[in-house]
Amino acid sequence: MSVFQGKLVGRITLFLFAALVVTSVDAASYQKNDGTIVNPILDTGGNVLAYSGPNLEPSAQLQHANLSGAHLTDAALSQANLKYANLADAHLGGANLTGADLSGVQLFYADLTDADLNSANLNGADLTAADLNNANLTAAILSDAILDSAVLSSADLSGSILTDVWNYNDATWTDAFYYTDNEPTWDSGMDAAWRSNAGILALAPTSSVPEPAALLLALLGLALLPRRRRR
Repeated sequence: MSVFQGKLVGRITLFLFAALVVTSVDAASYQKNDGTIVNPILDTGGNVLAYSGPNLEPSAQLQHANLSGAHLTDAALSQANLKYANLADAHLGGANLTGADLSGVQLFYADLTDADLNSANLNGADLTAADLNNANLTAAILSDAILDSAVLSSADLSGSILTDVWNYNDATWTDAFYYTDNEPTWDSGMDAAWRSNAGILALAPTSSVPEPAALLLALLGLALLPRRRRR
């Protein structure tokens, strides 16, 4: 290899390295609700976050990420790892967080209206004053979560787990609902009387067993059918 070829290869390598650095830095940024850009994303300890996989996309690896005040409305974050992340005051309205790991996450004052949290793990999450109005929380794990002053009006809690949640009495549950054939596992204090007083609606399950009146009519109809005579 000539000296010229060696220099050319060196320059190309340097260019590719610089391009990769710029690309990674660009991918590692997010916009806050006030319009400012955070670049790079830090972890909750103030260090540059080490990335693994796509950033702010489905299956993103953002464990311990500091995303406070992030503008993530309608974000696609299904199956994302946001364990112990800081999402305080973040806008996540309409976000797809199905199957996401949000255990231990800080979501106080976060906007999660209309968010899809189906099968999400919110174990130990701090949802103080979070807005979960009309959120889909079917089969979500909310055990040990803090719900102080959280708004769960019209939220779907079918099949969710709410054992040992904190300060649930201070949350707003108006028209929140669950299905009786897939009832959530409630904390011992969440008895039927409390749920009724809180405005939690229990929708009747869909049953394949006919009601007695319908069954009687069906039998009467069969009895009136003409019978074939035996020859």
